[in-house]
Amino acid sequence: MDDDTDNDGWSDAIESDCGSDQMDPDSVPADLDGDLQCDAADDDVDGDGYDNADDEFPSDATEWIDSDGDGTGDNADSDDDGDGWSDATESDCGSDSLDEDSVPGDFDADGQCDDLDPDDDGDGVADGDDASPNDPSEWDDTDGDGIGDNADLDDDNDGWSDAEEDECGTDQYDSDSTPVDYDSNGVCDANDPIVEPEPEGTPGFGLLSALTVLALAAFARRD
Repeated sequence: MDDDTDNDGWSDAIESDCGSDQMDPDSVPADLDGDLQCDAADDDVDGDGYDNADDEFPSDATEWIDSDGDGTGDNADSDDDGDGWSDATESDCGSDSLDEDSVPGDFDADGQCDDLDPDDDGDGVADGDDASPNDPSEWDDTDGDGIGDNADLDDDNDGWSDAEEDECGTDQYDSDSTPVDYDSNGVCDANDPIVEPEPEGTPGFGLLSALTVLALAAFARRD
């Protein structure tokens, strides 16, 4: 008449269903989560709220899914989707930590996402000071023409090329600093073999020649 013959706290019927010995108090059903439902009959052995069939770690109450299949449950895994970006970083950078195809933007591939990177193109100039923050070959655009100084042949847009200004001794970054070109022939005086035109109001070679001819003719008539 005793429903718990060995007095181990488990009824004879349950012990029979769970495979333990109802006559042996040291033989009790396995009950991992201590819910008094033996594991053999418990749909959620570890008691984490996930049925055994849906639980990738049915005997670990702290884990139930492994998104990247690396054997480490998502709760303990610092990179749930196995894309090389930590879950914390993906959260800060706005990508999905459970989707391996969703990764943070990282223009210069320095391991720091663009949202947090002070120098997106990795040229050594902070984005706030960089005229071309996504072009590692450019950072200044002195004349604001949309062409970076490294590619621009006339950085200050004064009509004189940087090379000419370098040769002529003026500042290629200052539009108010231009080479002296007295005769306005497009060649600075420092490089121009013929620098000055005839000063205005001064007889030129043609006029002097004509006067010389007239003087000689006058002397000839006297003779």
